[in-house]
Amino acid sequence: MDMQFNPRPEAATAPSDAPTGISSLVGAPADQLANMLGLVFPVLAEISMTAMARHYGLRRLDFKALVCISVLEPLPTGHLVNILGVSPGSVTTILNRLEERRLIRRDRSMRDRREVSLCMEGDRGFDLVFPEHASTALQHVLAERDPKDVRCLLELLSDCLEALRGGKIA
Repeated sequence: MDMQFNPRPEAATAPSDAPTGISSLVGAPADQLANMLGLVFPVLAEISMTAMARHYGLRRLDFKALVCISVLEPLPTGHLVNILGVSPGSVTTILNRLEERRLIRRDRSMRDRREVSLCMEGDRGFDLVFPEHASTALQHVLAERDPKDVRCLLELLSDCLEALRGGKIA
């Protein structure tokens, strides 16, 4: 399935003039960036996740669980319940389906056998979560930028991720 979603009109616009779909992207550049990272990108990620789940023949919530596990592994099962906002029984059903497809595995803690952490199973799951068409599109956009700018952006986004992880959002 080709993802043909383009949130910007065909006419090229400067980044500060680019329509965003929400009126709250005003103010200082730092405020605009915070709103993009906190509001706009999550919406686009949801749209993308739905399309990728359909492409791979997975239920949307199963795919979302797979992405969460790949990003946060080892991920305690209870945390996945909280992230997905569904019942523990629903998460068990999702995990059973992902395990049947050999995309994830459950690892029991040696300290406390009641604790179960979720991990990706080999490279199959990683390839599924990061499909080639998405990587190619992002690499194309980044290839057009100055390498110093890309390094600065990488540092900035890494710092943002650390701030969010430190705030227990993930």
